[in-house]
Amino acid sequence: MEGNEKRRLKYWWQNDEFQLEQVTSDAHVEGGMEFTQDGKQLVFQQGRGDLVVFDVAKSEKRKLISGFSGIEFDISSDGHWLAYSQQDNNFNREIWLRKLDGSDEPVNVSRHPDNEGNPRFSPDGKILAFTGRR
Repeated sequence: MEGNEKRRLKYWWQNDEFQLEQVTSDAHVEGGMEFTQDGKQLVFQQGRGDLVVFDVAKSEKRKLISGFSGIEFDISSDGHWLAYSQQDNNFNREIWLRKLDGSDEPVNVSRHPDNEGNPRFSPDGKILAFTGRR
């Protein structure tokens, strides 16, 4: 193997050097980043409570969800679904499910008048778990 090939096969924590690349250049505060399993998209929070999907190959971002406060989210292992917890106008957190490509309207899967949060897909993507008071 060539020296560069060996370097690419290492886990990130085994490397001494990293190539840093800025992917956004706007005035928004951004954080809470998570890649899809295939590494083709990066999902992150922007501003007060918007959720943005960044296409790595195209270097394009699009707003998937608008909000006014932080969003807790998880991406399914196949990269097709997003589960998220978001406050409504009554400051009640609900669990929502939506396709990551934005081709559908979000569906409220918790439908309960108390706070739910921390949505997590099972490894096979067939089960969605979340915390809440019932």
